[in-house]
Amino acid sequence: MDILFGRGCSRTQSIDWRSYSHLQYDGLGAFARMLSDENGIPISMPLGKFPQAPETAQPPASIVPHSSARYTASSNLAMVRDCIENGRLAWHHFSLEASQALQSRARELQCTVNSLLLHTLNKSLLPGNTMGSDFSWLIPVNLRGGLSLRRSSSNQVSYIHHTERTAYCVQSTHRQLQLQLQRGNHWRQYRRMRYLCRLPLSLRQWILKRQRLKLVLPTGTFSNLGQWDAEEALKKEYFWLFCPPLASHHLVAAGSLCFQNQISLALRISANSPLAQRPAKEYMQAWQNNLIQTHI
Repeated sequence: MDILFGRGCSRTQSIDWRSYSHLQYDGLGAFARMLSDENGIPISMPLGKFPQAPETAQPPASIVPHSSARYTASSNLAMVRDCIENGRLAWHHFSLEASQALQSRARELQCTVNSLLLHTLNKSLLPGNTMGSDFSWLIPVNLRGGLSLRRSSSNQVSYIHHTERTAYCVQSTHRQLQLQLQRGNHWRQYRRMRYLCRLPLSLRQWILKRQRLKLVLPTGTFSNLGQWDAEEALKKEYFWLFCPPLASHHLVAAGSLCFQNQISLALRISANSPLAQRPAKEYMQAWQNNLIQTHI
């Protein structure tokens, strides 16, 4: 599973796609490394907002053999070309004015931009979701501050599972997400991953397979990398796109980041997903439209 980034040229709107192995990096770590390489200066890592650490904050070993971990900044992009050619990858970069309007919209609705993005994304997928109206989302959570690993860019995330009901308003989505974080569900998942990684590989694979068979709702991944370089101290000729890994049993992966006060969105659809019956750009356009709806 690879994390996908796109460096866009503001002048030509061309995209230089790059991928990073999720076995060695998380989205925050990979993006910080790229910015550091681009600008020749170290980039500080953001800390998690719910960083209470478990009794022993040791990193979980990889669920798959670590020997397969790799850095793929310029390789493994045939998948990206295939997604683009078959209409399964779409993106959008908001202007500064549009980004500020989205942030104001979130404040008016008394929610975070993250909650607003997830809620409207879910609504955008409903026309192509033939597996049911509700949707389950896997959402990564930054553990930095609770964890402190030798390499700050290494994978230091856990996750929460969120079920987005069609009856939810955006405030309901926000409350459910905040409640999970306040309860420390991300740390429970972290301890569970540590336990799994102590088991033999064959047993791990059996457990994960059984869990996937139990999935009732369609599932996707949503990740928001948050705000970067709000002071606009780094190079300004580029904008950045981000999409989290698309797991084999997930229908969709979508990501967002805010670089130099401008928000960007990206999503990719699994080739085996019922969502693939429509081009990804239709879902992206619906996502943008839903973000400005009066009643959400």
